[in-house]
Amino acid sequence: MRKKYSVLLVLLVLVGLYFGAKVYLTGLCRKEADATIARLAPYAAVRYGGISFNVFTMHTTLSDVTIATPGASESLRVQELVVNDVDRHAQFPQYLSVTLKGIAVDLREGSELAENFKKLGYKDKIFYDVDVDYIYDNQKRELFIKKLAVQAKDVGRLALELHLGNIGFDQTQLLTLLFTYPSVLLYDGKIQYVDDSLASRIMADQAKDSHQDIASYKKSIIASMKEQAGDKNDPYIREATTSLEKFINTPDTFSISVAPEQPQPIGRLLRLQHPAALLRLLRLHFSAS
Repeated sequence: MRKKYSVLLVLLVLVGLYFGAKVYLTGLCRKEADATIARLAPYAAVRYGGISFNVFTMHTTLSDVTIATPGASESLRVQELVVNDVDRHAQFPQYLSVTLKGIAVDLREGSELAENFKKLGYKDKIFYDVDVDYIYDNQKRELFIKKLAVQAKDVGRLALELHLGNIGFDQTQLLTLLFTYPSVLLYDGKIQYVDDSLASRIMADQAKDSHQDIASYKKSIIASMKEQAGDKNDPYIREATTSLEKFINTPDTFSISVAPEQPQPIGRLLRLQHPAALLRLLRLHFSAS
């Protein structure tokens, strides 16, 4: 009997320590969150309703978040913002890993985008999540976007990985990026789309508008793509058309990766007139599964 009471006492102590530590750490996180939000004030005004700290994952979660950026007509409302990791010292975080959950797109607002989604069979609201994970190397002036992803149930997931160079990361340089972006260097990158019915809905809608069954519509757009592709013997064009044909027939995952032999200035890429030259310079690769 004494042994049972001892075990129960230990469990009660552990539970007390857990909740005590959680309350204490949540208080610390609130102070750090407020300090980080204050540093971000020149870029965005952030407000939140609640905050909690997970002692197992060491992640901080802000709830009922509103983000307003300069010049934006509307604020972004987020159900949860999970902070996995953040630079707590720099004016603008040199590294950041966050997940924004439950961002709503109201399809009842009557905008052109909302009407297009409703035409595809979506109703009322679409909720999507955003993942942001990057590291900035101040010495090399290089930005590593490890993940920039948007996903929504019954829509799909679009994810970007990017390595850029010759890029500033303070307030002044970011504000002038619009004018200096041609000198930014592209090292490598990848973009991947995973369909969760959006592509299928679009093709079904287009087939209906053109008075075709879905099989005939797919054949027609594949034939049109191949006709306009250019040099069918070019390995890059052949890989692109083959991958696109596979995705059109069975929408699932489509990926594009770039890995030029040397980092390429964005300005030079924009000046290229021939798609085949761009494909070869960037060493673009396409895949579908």
